[in-house]
Amino acid sequence: MSPPLPRRRLAFLCESGTDVRLVSGLNAHFDLVLLLRPAFGKRSLNWQPPDARTLRVEEGPPGRLAFAAFAARWLQRQQGGYDAVLSQNAGLTSLAANALRHLSRAPTFLLVCSPNVAYFQCRYLRGELTLPAYLTGRAMLEAARAANAILAERVLVLSRYLGDAVAPDHPEKVHVLPLYGVDTSRFTPADAARKQLLRERLGLPLERFIIFFSSRVAPEKDTESLLDACALLQQDGRDFRLLNLSGGYRQLMALAARKGLGERVIARDAVDPMRELAGYYQASDVCAQVSLAEGLGFSPLEALACGIPVVATD
Repeated sequence: MSPPLPRRRLAFLCESGTDVRLVSGLNAHFDLVLLLRPAFGKRSLNWQPPDARTLRVEEGPPGRLAFAAFAARWLQRQQGGYDAVLSQNAGLTSLAANALRHLSRAPTFLLVCSPNVAYFQCRYLRGELTLPAYLTGRAMLEAARAANAILAERVLVLSRYLGDAVAPDHPEKVHVLPLYGVDTSRFTPADAARKQLLRERLGLPLERFIIFFSSRVAPEKDTESLLDACALLQQDGRDFRLLNLSGGYRQLMALAARKGLGERVIARDAVDPMRELAGYYQASDVCAQVSLAEGLGFSPLEALACGIPVVATD
């Protein structure tokens, strides 16, 4: 019997936060060093993977430019200490990693999970940015995207849509890979009896119709339109509750209160997506995803695996 191959050492440069599913999957195959920008406070990585013995986390500064400089210095200092680099999205940090790959000679890959230019446009459409700020930021994002498309060795994306958005002029570099997935041993349908038991255990109303909105609260997720739809249901006399689990649930509660929906919303902090999330799908009656833009959209896939119908935008 031949000896097992040595584990490769991977540096994952994470500019926009990540979660346990991706980190756990990478950590199962690599000795992983995770360089994190604290994009969402201290919850850039929401939970530790089940087996984190070969995971090392190094947190950088919160600013994008400062984090790109931090990642570049780390890659220079640690040359020879990693076998490959995986850099998230097509921003400044990826630009630094691509520029340095000729020095380190380590294979460097871009991992693009979301359309950051489209997300940025959603912030403008929702009134979070002035027109000058939007035009300046959009120009910077487009410039970084174009430069990364030229310099990148490989671009790993979750969907062809993302590949077209990131490197439309370099399709030979784009690889559509199933880097995320749905664990169908956990995300399974539940019968009526189990649904009731789950609602009791999770503290959810037993007899109400539950709409599960499992996305975070962000401009691209279009929470306002979902709440407007709920207001129409309320005017029509429908008996329902809107359930949300996210780090932005307090913002959702405030929006709901302003629309007269405070008593209709059950909002809590996010739960572990590997161990706890499936039960909330199974306890619900329908899943809603009303995003203005998505890289792929995993919530509908998880809901459908649990046998829960989905209402989604195109």
